[in-house]
Amino acid sequence: MHDLLRKLTLFPLRRLIPILLLVGFSVSLVALLALYRSGYRKNAIDLHRSTAQHSIEVLTHLLENDSQLFEKSFSMLVRPSDTGIVLITDQKGIVQYSNQRLLAGQPVDEVFELLRLARGINRQRIEQSIDAAQTSYIDSGSRQILYRPYRNDMQHGHVIYVLDLSDMLYSFDRNLLSFVLPALAVVGLPLLVFGFLYMRLYHNRLNSLMETTEALSRGELDVRAELFGRDEIAALGERFNRMASKIGTLAYRDSLTGIRNRAAFEEAVQHQLQFNTPGAMIFMDLDGFKYVNETFGHNVGDRMLQLVTGRITSLIPGNGIFARIGGDEFAVFVHDYRDITALQILCDRIIHYVSQDFNIDGIHHHIGVSMGLALFPEDGTTFHELLMHSDLAMYQAKRSGKNTFMMFSDTLRDEMKRKTVLMNYLHHTFRKHLVADDFFTVYQPIIDVDTGMLSHMESLVRWRGKEGMRASTAEIIPLLEESGLIRELGYFVFERVTADFRQIIDELGDSVPDLKITINVSLIQLLDSSFLRQITDIVTRYGLHPQQIIIEITETALMQQPEKMIRILNSMSERGFLFAIDDFGTGYSSLSYLKHLPAAYLKIDQSFVKDISFDERSQVIARSVIVLGKALGLKIIAEGVEDQETAHMVSRLGSDYLQGYFCSRPLPFAETLSLIRGRFRFFVPRPAGEGLPEAHSVDG
Repeated sequence: MHDLLRKLTLFPLRRLIPILLLVGFSVSLVALLALYRSGYRKNAIDLHRSTAQHSIEVLTHLLENDSQLFEKSFSMLVRPSDTGIVLITDQKGIVQYSNQRLLAGQPVDEVFELLRLARGINRQRIEQSIDAAQTSYIDSGSRQILYRPYRNDMQHGHVIYVLDLSDMLYSFDRNLLSFVLPALAVVGLPLLVFGFLYMRLYHNRLNSLMETTEALSRGELDVRAELFGRDEIAALGERFNRMASKIGTLAYRDSLTGIRNRAAFEEAVQHQLQFNTPGAMIFMDLDGFKYVNETFGHNVGDRMLQLVTGRITSLIPGNGIFARIGGDEFAVFVHDYRDITALQILCDRIIHYVSQDFNIDGIHHHIGVSMGLALFPEDGTTFHELLMHSDLAMYQAKRSGKNTFMMFSDTLRDEMKRKTVLMNYLHHTFRKHLVADDFFTVYQPIIDVDTGMLSHMESLVRWRGKEGMRASTAEIIPLLEESGLIRELGYFVFERVTADFRQIIDELGDSVPDLKITINVSLIQLLDSSFLRQITDIVTRYGLHPQQIIIEITETALMQQPEKMIRILNSMSERGFLFAIDDFGTGYSSLSYLKHLPAAYLKIDQSFVKDISFDERSQVIARSVIVLGKALGLKIIAEGVEDQETAHMVSRLGSDYLQGYFCSRPLPFAETLSLIRGRFRFFVPRPAGEGLPEAHSVDG
C-alpha cells in the first residue's frame, strides 16, 4: 500500500486532490459537507497560516540579523502569490518591500483599503495589539492577517502577511457542488479509505517541509528538505533546497575568491580546537596591495586577490584550513602539525610564491606578504586569542621590514598591552584637547660649514606624557600615525613652530636675515587633501613666506608612493615651499624618481656619519651621497655630528651644513632665542678652496 501511495505522487496535486476529496466524501453528502466544513476547511486555513507564519519568522530573522542577506534572498523567499501578500513596513508605516511590487512605497493603511479588508483592520490596531514574543494574527474569515515586529540597527517596523483564501475556498465549494452528486453514484468505501491515506501522506510531507523551513529560520544552514515525487510539494522542496544552498554559500564562502570566509573559518577552527591537538594560526596581510588597488583600480585588485588565493591554496597542506578574513587579509590554521620547522617552511614558501610577479592585462605587478604565527595551546586556547596574537605577530613582521614572518611571544603580548595603554591615553589627550599639555617643540641649530654660523633650525616635537607613563617620542609618533591622530598633531606643531618663528623674526630678524625653519611632516599628512591649503593659511596668517619654511620628509615615506609624492611636492613647490629629504641612504630610492623631486636639501642619515672619522667605508658612502646630491643641485646636511673630528671630516667631504650635538642639543624656545642673540660661531670654517678628497678604494 505504501508503495502504491508513493507512485501516486507522480501525478500533479491540482488534478489528484479534487478526485480524492470527492472519494473521501462519497459516503453521504451530509458527511462530506461536515468533513469539509469542520475538517478540511479548518486544516487548509491552519496549514496556510502555519506556512505564512514560518515565512514571517524567516524574514524577521534575516531583517534583524543580516539585512544584506535579506535583500539578496527576499525575492527567493517570497514570490508573487494568489493567496498571500507580504508587506515589510518601516517605523512610519510605509511599505518598503512586497511580493507585489506595485504596493512598495505605499502607506500600509492605503494598502489595507485597497485590499478591502474588514473595517477596523489598520496600522493602529496592529501596533496596539502587537506581541513581540510571537507572530500574531487577525482572523477575518477567509482572510488571515499575520504580523510580527522587527528591529535592527537601521530601522524597525512590521512583517505583515495578508493571507487571502477566499478564491481557494470558493473553488473547493464549487467543485463540491459540481462533482459530489455524480461521484456518489460511482465511488465506494474503498476509495474513501484510499483518499484518506493519501491525504495523510500529503500532510506528512508538508509538515516535513515546514519543519525544515523552521530549522533554516533558526540558523541551521545545512538543513535540506528530503522529499520525493514530481508534484508541487516535490517542486517546492527542490526550490527550498536551492535557496538553502545559496544562503549557505553566501553565509560561509567568500564571494570573490570562493574560499571560506571568516565565519566559516571560525567554525572550522573551533571544531578542530575541540580535539586539543597542536595547532598553528598563520595570519597574512599583503604588502603593497593597497597601492596596486588604488593605482590600477579595484578590478585589477580583485584579479590579484584571486591569483594570490590560487597560489596560496596550492601550498596549503591537507591538515590546513585556508580562509579570507577580509580585504587583503588571509589566514591559515594548521592542525596536527609535525613541528615548528614544517610551519616555517610553509611560511617561506608562501612568501616566495606571493612575491613572484603577477601578470594582469599585460602589466607586471609585485607585492609581498607579511605573516604572524601563534601556536595552540601555547599562545592561545580560543579562536579569537589565536587570531589576535597571530595578527599582532604579523604587524611585528611589517615593522621588521615586511615580506617576512614572525612568531608570537610573551614580549609581543607585553608590547600589545603597553601599546593599548598608550593608545588610550593619546586618544584621551586629543579628545580632551590637551595636546599643548603633553606635546612641546624644541629647536636644533643647523650650521653653515663655510661660515660656522647658524643657518637653519630644525623643529622637533617632544612628548612629556603623564607621570608614570614612560615612552619616547620615537615610540609615540608611530602610534599617532596608526590611529590617524598625526594629522591633528601635525597642524598643532606647524602652527606652534610658525608662531615661534614669527617671534624670532620680529625680535632678531636683522641678525639672521636668511634664517629658515625646518618642519618634519609625515606621509599621512602629505596625503591629506587639505594639507597644502591649511599650511598655506597658517604661513600667510603669520606674515611669513613659504620659502622660509623647509618641509622635511623621510626618504622611506617618499618611496612608498613615489609618483603620487612627486605630484604632491610639485604642487607645494609651486606655492614656494622648500623640501629636504631626511635619512637619505636608508630608503632604497630609485634615482629615476629622485631626480624629479623638487628637493633643495639632502640630509645624510646619521648612521653613515657617526663613524665617519675613523671608518673608511662610512667615508666612501658619505662621499658618494654628497657627490650624488651636488650633481642633482642639492645642498647637503650631515646630521648626527657628535664631535669635532666628525665635523671636520664631513666638512672635508663637501657637506654644506652640520647638525648634531657637537653644535647644540635641541633647545626649548627661550634658549633658542638666547642662542640666536649671542651670534655664536659653532664651527671653524674650512679653508677656502678645500673640497672633496680624492676617491680611493676601501680595501686600500
